[in-house]
Amino acid sequence: MFISSWNIRGLNQPPKQKEITNFVRNNHIDVLGIIESKVRKENQQKIQTSMLPGWEYLVSNTIDNSKRIWVTWNPKRVQVTSMKETKQILHVSVLDTQSSKW
Repeated sequence: MFISSWNIRGLNQPPKQKEITNFVRNNHIDVLGIIESKVRKENQQKIQTSMLPGWEYLVSNTIDNSKRIWVTWNPKRVQVTSMKETKQILHVSVLDTQSSKW
């Protein structure tokens, strides 16, 4: 299981979305934390669907309506459960479904 994170600004732009897609595919990432996405709620679903189709997401809820922290994962490889969320933290547990290890 490969886990990574990326502090990426400008995720509203298609070239940045393509960078994420290529990074995940080229490095066989199973879980990715995306920080400082600054994606507005109304754009979130469209970006998620086009960037990593079939993947699941947890997204932080912020007061200013910009979703700054995303955790995304391939549900064919892992199961992610939210443990705690604050304004600046998404704490999750990750289960590798192929080896049954946390």
